[in-house]
Amino acid sequence: MQAVFSYGGAMVYCEFMSEMRRPFDFWKALLIAEAFIFSVYIFFGVYVYSFQGQNVINPANQGMSMRGPLVAGNILYLVTGLIAAALYGNIGIKVLYQACFKELLHLPDLGSKKGKWIWVFFVPIYWALAFLLAAAIPNFS
Repeated sequence: MQAVFSYGGAMVYCEFMSEMRRPFDFWKALLIAEAFIFSVYIFFGVYVYSFQGQNVINPANQGMSMRGPLVAGNILYLVTGLIAAALYGNIGIKVLYQACFKELLHLPDLGSKKGKWIWVFFVPIYWALAFLLAAAIPNFS
C-alpha cells in the first residue's frame, strides 16, 4: 500500500510544477525534500531493522499465528488494495491523458465521446504496464 500511496502523491508533482511562475524553484525544493526523506528513511531503516529486522514481514499481518485474524487481515488487504488500485488507476490514467497524451498527440477532450473511447482503450494498456512493473520487482507486495 505504501507504493500505491507514494505513486498517487508523485502524480501531483507535474501539476504543482505547471502552476508555478518559476518552475526551477520547484526542482530545487523537490531535490531538498527527496534528500531529506531519503536520509530520514535510511536512518530509520538502519536503526529499526538492526533491532527488529528478523521480525519484518511485508505485509505485517502475515506474521500472525492464529488463522482467523490472519484471514480477516488478508481480506482487508485485498479489499482496500482493490479500492486503492481502482481509484489511483483512474487518477493516473486521467492525469497521463490530460497532461501528456492530449497535448503531445492532440487527442480530444475526455468529455467528448471519442475522448472517452480513447480513455477506455488506455485502461488495459495502463494495467498491463502496472502488472509488468509489479512482476519485475521481486517480493513486491
